[in-house]
Amino acid sequence: MSSTTTSASSALPTISRRREGAMLILGLGGLLAAIATLYASPIEGVTDLGCGVRVLDCSKALGSAYGKVAGIPLGVLGGTYFVFWSLLVAAGRRSKTRGQRWAVTWTFSTGVAMSLTLLAILGFVIEAPCFWCLVTHACNLGAAALWWP
Repeated sequence: MSSTTTSASSALPTISRRREGAMLILGLGGLLAAIATLYASPIEGVTDLGCGVRVLDCSKALGSAYGKVAGIPLGVLGGTYFVFWSLLVAAGRRSKTRGQRWAVTWTFSTGVAMSLTLLAILGFVIEAPCFWCLVTHACNLGAAALWWP
C-alpha cells in the first residue's frame, strides 16, 4: 500500500496515518527538546540541565546573542512552533482539506528554513553545537521529510 495518494480534486498528497503518527511523535520529541533548552540555558554561567557530553554542552549556544529573539528564548519559540504544527497535523487526521494541507506545508517550509539557518549559526558562527538544539532540529527536519512524499 502506498503511503501517499492523490485525489482528483487536489494536487497535494495525503499522508498515511502511520506517517502522521510518526510526525506527531517527532513533534512531541521536538517539544520536549525545546523545553529542555529552557532548563539548559545558562543562569549566571551555570547550566541546570546538561547533556553530559562536554562537546555538546548548550551553555555557549544558548547564552549567545542568537539564543533569544526579542528577549524570548528560542526554546519558547520552538516549543510554540512544535505545538502549532502538531495541532495542524492532528486536525488533519479528521479533516484532510486542501487548506489544512497547505497550512502544514507552509508551516514546515518556514520551520525547515529556520532549522537550517539555526544549524548554520550553531556550526559556523557560534561553533558550539548544543545537544538539545540538535535534537530539536532533527525532530523538525524528520517530520518535514515525512510530510513530503
